Amino acid sequence: MIPIFVLYLLMALCIVVEYLASVSYTHLNYSTQLQTIQHSYKLFYTVTNYSTQLQAILYSYKLFYIVTSYST
Repeated sequence: MIPIFVLYLLMALCIVVEYLASVSYTHLNYSTQLQTIQHSYKLFYTVTNYSTQLQAILYSYKLFYIVTSYST
């Protein structure tokens, strides 16, 4: 027959393993969420960067159009 303290030891070991598994899962989940936030921020930054460049091109084109229309 198994002594009672061995059963308690096994139960405590199972609780510790379950706790460590949940901590690692939570850390992995937060890491995945952080990567998703970083990717969405990079995408937002890239889109706004391209949008700013497009606006600069449009403004320079408008300025060029105004200058050429006044000169003719």
